[in-house]
Amino acid sequence: MISSKIGITGSTGFIGKYLLKCLESDGHAVRPLDDYVHPRTPISVKRAYPETLDWVLHLGAAMSISAAFDDPRGTYRQNVESTQAALDIALNCRARFLYMSSYVYGHPEYLPIDESHPVRALNPYMESKLAGEDICRRFADENGLDVIILRGFTFYGPGQTGPQLIASVLESIEHNKPVVVKDPSPQRDYLFIDDLGRLIDRVIISDKPGVHVYNIGGGKPYHNLDVARMIVTAAGNPVRIEVVGEPRQNDVTVCYAAIDKARDDFGWHPETSLEDGIQACLKVGLSAG
Repeated sequence: MISSKIGITGSTGFIGKYLLKCLESDGHAVRPLDDYVHPRTPISVKRAYPETLDWVLHLGAAMSISAAFDDPRGTYRQNVESTQAALDIALNCRARFLYMSSYVYGHPEYLPIDESHPVRALNPYMESKLAGEDICRRFADENGLDVIILRGFTFYGPGQTGPQLIASVLESIEHNKPVVVKDPSPQRDYLFIDDLGRLIDRVIISDKPGVHVYNIGGGKPYHNLDVARMIVTAAGNPVRIEVVGEPRQNDVTVCYAAIDKARDDFGWHPETSLEDGIQACLKVGLSAG
C-alpha cells in the first residue's frame, strides 16, 4: 500500500482515535489537526498548516443532539467553522477531503434510504452537518477540491462511551447496574468500527475526482430493546432491563441505509454482524476508551 500523509480532526474522539491508530499501523503518516480547526484558533494559523498532506479527514464535531437543542448556536458555530477551517487546510495543502456527515434524512419517505432520499434536519445537529455538506460542495466547486462525504448512520465499537445505546448498555453491565432503555421502539442501523476503518482505507487509495456522497451503515435495522437484550444475553449478566418510555424529541422511528453505492464504488461491504461486534466489545470492555 502506498503511504499517504493524512491530517485528521476529531483525533481524540471515538472514531478519530480508532482511525488514527489504524492508519498509522498501515504505514500512513497521520497528523492531528484539532488545534488548527478550533473556532478560537486564528484564521491565519488554520490556513498556514506547516506540512504537506494528501488527505484531510474531518471527523471532529459537536455531536450531542440534546446539547444541540440546548445550545443550537454553539453547535452550529463549532461544526460549521471547524469544517471551513479544515477545508482551508486541505486547499492550502492541495489535499483531498473527507467529511464525516451524519444521518440527515429526517423521517424516511421510503426504506432503505439511499443517497437520493430528500434530506431534512430534525435537530440543530443535523442542520449543522447539512450546512457542512453545503460548504464542502461550494468549496469544491470554487477551488477544484475532491471531496468524499460520508453520511454515517450509527457507529459502535470497543471503547465507545457516551449516551449511545450500545455504549450505555455495555457500561451498565460493566458496573452491574440496571440497563435503562429510554425508548424501546426505534430501529437503528449499526456499523462496527472495523468496517468503517476498512472503508476509509479504500477511500484513501481511491481516485474519485469531484464531490461524492455515500450512506454508511450496516444495511439492517434493529429495535432498541432487542439490541439491549442481545447485549445482556451475550454478556451472561442477568442485569435488569428497565424501559422508561422517554422518547427523544423529533426522533425517527426506523431508518436503515442502502449501501449499494459504497459497495459499487469501493468494493466495500460490512463484514461484522451485530452479534459479532457486540462480542468484540464485550471482549475488550471499556478499557480501550
